[in-house]
Amino acid sequence: MAQEPKERYVAQVISPGSPNYLVGLVDHDDGVVDFERERLTVGISSVVGGFTLMEVDVGMMTYSVHTGQTIEGVIARLQSGMYAAPIYLHESLYKESSPGPWKTASGDVDSILRVAASFQNEAGGVEPFSSPDAVTGLLDSVSRNLRLDREGFTKITKKYTTRPLYFSTASQLGIHRTRGVPDLVAQVAGKDAPALARQWIRKQLLLPPPPSIRARLRNASLFLLNHLEPLPDFPTIAKHQVAQLVRSKEANEVFFRELHDACQAVYTAGKNDKTRDFVQSLTASAGVEIGLELDLDDVLSTCKTAIQLIEDTIIVEPTSDLDEALEQFSDDKGFLSSLRKSNETFVGKVHTAKFEREWERAQAARLAVSVAAEELLQLGEEIRKERKLGDSKKDVVGMSFDLFNNAVWLRLPSGQKLVGPLIHPKDRNGMVVGNRFSTDKLEAAQDAYRLSCSECTNAVRDQLRHLSTTLGGESLPPLVGACVLSTIASAMVHHVTHAGILNGWNPANERGSDRSIALRKFWPYWLDGSS
Repeated sequence: MAQEPKERYVAQVISPGSPNYLVGLVDHDDGVVDFERERLTVGISSVVGGFTLMEVDVGMMTYSVHTGQTIEGVIARLQSGMYAAPIYLHESLYKESSPGPWKTASGDVDSILRVAASFQNEAGGVEPFSSPDAVTGLLDSVSRNLRLDREGFTKITKKYTTRPLYFSTASQLGIHRTRGVPDLVAQVAGKDAPALARQWIRKQLLLPPPPSIRARLRNASLFLLNHLEPLPDFPTIAKHQVAQLVRSKEANEVFFRELHDACQAVYTAGKNDKTRDFVQSLTASAGVEIGLELDLDDVLSTCKTAIQLIEDTIIVEPTSDLDEALEQFSDDKGFLSSLRKSNETFVGKVHTAKFEREWERAQAARLAVSVAAEELLQLGEEIRKERKLGDSKKDVVGMSFDLFNNAVWLRLPSGQKLVGPLIHPKDRNGMVVGNRFSTDKLEAAQDAYRLSCSECTNAVRDQLRHLSTTLGGESLPPLVGACVLSTIASAMVHHVTHAGILNGWNPANERGSDRSIALRKFWPYWLDGSS
């Protein structure tokens, strides 16, 4: 009988801006996804007096609009490395007099197209779109291409206009990687700084924050230079990782442990009277990163709740008892440990109290397999004695674990006939395995054990997804803010430690009304102050 055709469906659309496939990550045992590659999608339209630049963050489901941009500012942003293909160009960029559906570009637009041509290496390149309203048209195009909920996007209102550093200036300063120019970020943060911390520092240099935030970051630097109060280790975790995994309910226990550590670090530093000012100085910068005004007390409250929820569900410091299983069986029973390792991959993720019923069934089924395997092994030893087999390799009698079929079976010398309860087992394709032996009791016990382990795996998955649901909703934005806050804190600690303490750099001073600059005791940034 012919098999029914498989059902196909679009699980997720991958794009250069959001390149991570999330489906099934909840069952992975490690953090295999690199969220550092997440970039913005950008659209450009022409308006009276300049250009409008629209940024869409697919991972965060947010968008922002930058009006009144000059041609130099647009090009600087395109060359900053923040955007992924395709570059969406609105119909307003083209002249009405040219023939064809898309018109010939003007001088300024031609400059934009030349820069956008560098994105042709990526999938999509440049994509024109038409709409009476450029913002609405861009969101419609992005939602349609990536199969996203158009109504799910939230607008971020920028309270200030950032003047980006021009590409030529950034290249000469070593902010953009340029041949023959030392990397400024490596000197500012140190080579040991996490990638996300270096990424944040590079962004601050390319898109300088407003004076109010710069002053707060300077205060944070002065705090680190002048105070000896110990700080916790601040983990770095990408904001897109938090938003996407929690929203999609594909977060695994590895992610939750990282989230726990980040929340714990922020909460510990924020609740300590001696270090609270340092965290407070970074809160506004973290708010800019996610497009929201963050209140430190709300962030700390969210961290406290998240820590408790995670600790109630996740084994934060796992000590898998699978290793102890190796000590429970002698050498001739090592196959049982292999069987357990192959099936009980759920162990060490979630507290067993959260799936107590399924766990008890799995333990009982495992014991039944052990008893049936022991009886089969004893039968094999009796056959060995009856046949007066020697100790040579060809006469070996013992149990073995078959990884391909996820089963334990008895090995007997060739020529052995089926006697008593012995049977030839079947592999996972239903074919008889003629060189292995088993019993109906062992096969039934293994079927029950594998089923119980599958039920445990499903129960653990349900608990992980329930935890994502609990942490989502209204608590997700401050939770994302806490993780961004931890990343910024890590960047500041590495910057002050490397540049300020080790290399002798001094914090910048406010110039006030005096616009003159006096250069004293300067040295190249790629050398330390003692050179």
